[in-house]
Amino acid sequence: MENQDTFINSASKPVIGEGYAGKRIIEAIENNELLLLYQLIDPLNINSSECRHYEVFVRLIEEEDNLMPPGAFFPLAEKHGLMPSLDRWVVKHVLGWVSGRHLQGILDEGSMFFINLAGATIRDLKFPGFVQKSLQERHMAGATLCFEIPGGDLTLSVAEIARFAKAIREIGCSVAIIGFG
Repeated sequence: MENQDTFINSASKPVIGEGYAGKRIIEAIENNELLLLYQLIDPLNINSSECRHYEVFVRLIEEEDNLMPPGAFFPLAEKHGLMPSLDRWVVKHVLGWVSGRHLQGILDEGSMFFINLAGATIRDLKFPGFVQKSLQERHMAGATLCFEIPGGDLTLSVAEIARFAKAIREIGCSVAIIGFG
């Protein structure tokens, strides 16, 4: 059985000896040295009765609790094949946070959380299974998550996007293509 907490690159090979940047990101994932931020997406219609939607952001916690923005560490994570591991961390921790808020009655049941995914994660054939298992472990509906696919990512083929969208929709999650035009 594959351990979901083992951080591997998209080629399923352990990332070892990849230099300080790769090791630092692995360490941050393994030691929960990442911070999730949530931003409410306000509806255009202020009288809307739809459930709340939230955009999810991730920051790397550095020395003295400084936060490194994604533009500073995502390119390094991509270079070292760590984006699928980082995206798994985000999903796992978003669902943990949401589950805790539901139990406390703080969050509406129908709230949806939008998570940006890297191209490498979209290509990861095991990612939809990981999402499904994570949802089941937290007793949550797939409708809790909407995965945002970067439309401008020229490394992704239409077939890869379609395969991912089909697999992720089958478990009840939504898919949004962002940033093309």
